[in-house]
Amino acid sequence: MPRVKKVLVAFGVERTYDYLAPPQGCAPAGALVRVPFGPRRLVGAVWGEGEASLPTARLKTLEVLDLPPLAEAQRRFVDWMARYVMAPRGQILRQALNVPSLWQRAPPRRAAWYRLGKEDGARLSSGQAALMRTLAAEGARPIAAQTLCAHANVSAAVLRRAAARGLVEAVAPPPPSPPAPQFAGAVPPPPWRLSAEQAPAAEAL
Repeated sequence: MPRVKKVLVAFGVERTYDYLAPPQGCAPAGALVRVPFGPRRLVGAVWGEGEASLPTARLKTLEVLDLPPLAEAQRRFVDWMARYVMAPRGQILRQALNVPSLWQRAPPRRAAWYRLGKEDGARLSSGQAALMRTLAAEGARPIAAQTLCAHANVSAAVLRRAAARGLVEAVAPPPPSPPAPQFAGAVPPPPWRLSAEQAPAAEAL
């Protein structure tokens, strides 16, 4: 017998809607899904077992997304937050799912850094010469690609062509500098002074 699931759609709605679980796989509570919702297909989460009053033939099928499911504590938090701020549960779910790392599976891009390479004896373009002058002024210290292009006043295409010729060399980014101690060599700011009207209010709070 088909399994009916309650789905909370990440949209400005309060109630859940009934959908059929896909026949080829399960849809446990908390699973992130995509469902038909009017003329659109929206993301939502399975909120439990459904009790459809309509015949299952009239229900639409949900699509389970290849994403980590919401834990029971996260679903309870969405319900609680909706009551606390008096907002529809679907709106709170939409805000909870608005996390780029949840949807972007591509690995983060590392910024390219460059140092001076070797001249190949061929004639340099004005942009390539500017790149080499900028890097020569830094000595052996590498420069981030964006900073290098800005200081040399050239485009990224000029930098790529220079790298292809070996005029500049891509290197690993330098290790980050340790954070400076807070208030190092400085006097911490004085505490706030409350006015005569603010002091009783602060004491009451």
